[in-house]
Amino acid sequence: MKNSKTVYHFVLDQSGSMSDVRVQTVDLFNAQLKALREVQEAHPEQHFYAALTVFNSDVYHNFGFSPASSMPELRTADYNPNGGTALNDAIGDSVARIQTFFAPELRAKEVSVVVVILTDGMENASRRFSPQAISSMVKELEETGDWSFTILGADFDVHQMANQLSMKDSSAKHYSKQDFFSMQKDLTHSMHHYAKQKSSGLVPTEFLKESKK
Repeated sequence: MKNSKTVYHFVLDQSGSMSDVRVQTVDLFNAQLKALREVQEAHPEQHFYAALTVFNSDVYHNFGFSPASSMPELRTADYNPNGGTALNDAIGDSVARIQTFFAPELRAKEVSVVVVILTDGMENASRRFSPQAISSMVKELEETGDWSFTILGADFDVHQMANQLSMKDSSAKHYSKQDFFSMQKDLTHSMHHYAKQKSSGLVPTEFLKESKK
């Protein structure tokens, strides 16, 4: 298969309002990493790369583009919620890094990109990217058929934000902070479905799939 690589990039809110789910958020990321490794084992013909960007008033690229099998887990000591919400900068910076790191594969359509964003509030701290810039970026990239963006709201209805940033309404979902387990289940189910579709020769244009309850 030509398009055998997938970049799974998690963009994680680390603003002060996430402090009440600090442990749950770390566990969620590590559960997704475990699921990616399971997907890799189930689909040895494909290659999965993982990356993590966290953001508060600033943006931090904690882990970058390692094979899922060798990506280190996130430690609670390294996730310390504080500050504001520079969501636009986190998305814009993450996209720029992916485009730089995987430039040859993207040009040759040998890689697809899944960007999953988790936040619990509105943008309030970005300095480099406006909502309009992110909206244009998302729309242009999704039109290539090789990129998908998913935005998840923790105790926050993200549909209005998704619309503002040109993300599909079906790629936005609200979860309660008291029920991160449902989010974890849906993301794991989505990973397996995405990889299965790629094995059949298709690159899904939408990543998020609800698991069966």
